[in-house]
Amino acid sequence: TLDSAEKTFRQAQRGSIPTMLALAIAVAMVSGGTAIDMARLMATQAALSAAVDAAVLQAVTSGLSSTSELEDLALSAFELNYNNLRYGELLETELDVSGNNYTFSAVARLDTSFMRLAGIDSVRVPVSAQALKQAKNLEVALVLDVTSSMSETEMDTLQQAATDLVATVMQGAGEGVTTRFAIVPYADAVNLGDYAELARGPISSGTCTPPGCEKY
Repeated sequence: TLDSAEKTFRQAQRGSIPTMLALAIAVAMVSGGTAIDMARLMATQAALSAAVDAAVLQAVTSGLSSTSELEDLALSAFELNYNNLRYGELLETELDVSGNNYTFSAVARLDTSFMRLAGIDSVRVPVSAQALKQAKNLEVALVLDVTSSMSETEMDTLQQAATDLVATVMQGAGEGVTTRFAIVPYADAVNLGDYAELARGPISSGTCTPPGCEKY
C-alpha cells in the first residue's frame, strides 16, 4: 500500500544519514590532517634549505682543494644546522665541485601522519644550493706592535697570528689574482733608510750618536 511504501522510504532515508555523516567526518579529518602534514613539510624544507646554504658557503670559502676534506667540512656544517630528529630523516647528501662552481644537495624523507590515510606514507624533500667561488685583487696592511711593551710570549703569538692570517688569505686567492701584503711596524722608531730625513727633517746636532741612527 501507499502507507507501507512511505514508511519504507523514510526508514531508508534515516539509514543513509549516519553513512553520509561518517563520510563527511572522514573527509574533514583527512583534509585537516593534510594541512598539518603540509605545515611539517614546509618546515622541513626550510630547515633543509638553511642547512644546505650553510654547507655550500662553508665549502666555497674554506680555501681547501681536497675533495674529501671539502665533503667532510660541508657535511659538518650541514649537520650543525639540521636537526635530523625534529625534521625529516636525512637520506643523502652530496657535494659537487666543478671548477669554481660548488653545489651541495641533500634529500630528506618526511613520514606523514594523516596523509597516509590517502595512501601517502612519506614525502621526499630534495634541496640544493649553489655558490660561485670568486677571488679579487687584495691588498692587506698589517700594523704590528713591536714596541718594548710586548713580552717575548706576546711577540711569538703575534708572529704566529700574522703567519696564519697570510696563509688563510692566500688559500682563497685564485689564478690571475694579485694579493699584496704590507707590514708596518708599530715601534718606538722606524728605519726609513734614505727617506728618514724627508719624513722627520734634519737631525739636531748631538742628538744622533748610535751607528745608523740617521736612518730613523
